[in-house]
Amino acid sequence: MGFRCRPPEPVLSRCCITIPEVFAITGEIVTDLWQRTGGVHCSVLARDGDILFRASDVGRHNTVDKVIGHGVLNGVD
Repeated sequence: MGFRCRPPEPVLSRCCITIPEVFAITGEIVTDLWQRTGGVHCSVLARDGDILFRASDVGRHNTVDKVIGHGVLNGVD
């Protein structure tokens, strides 16, 4: 008896991001804290060019967990 996983459901979304939006949002991860320490990661949750949430942490994966958690807890599609 082996462990079997179901394949993930396809992501169905009408979200679209342009190349200029990628560069603008990427610029938002450069924070004062990162500039002072050089060792703090930042992730952002954005929609339609607006930053909805920003999280900083020493662990990159922690910042991703924080923005995903914020999105889930606040019903962000």
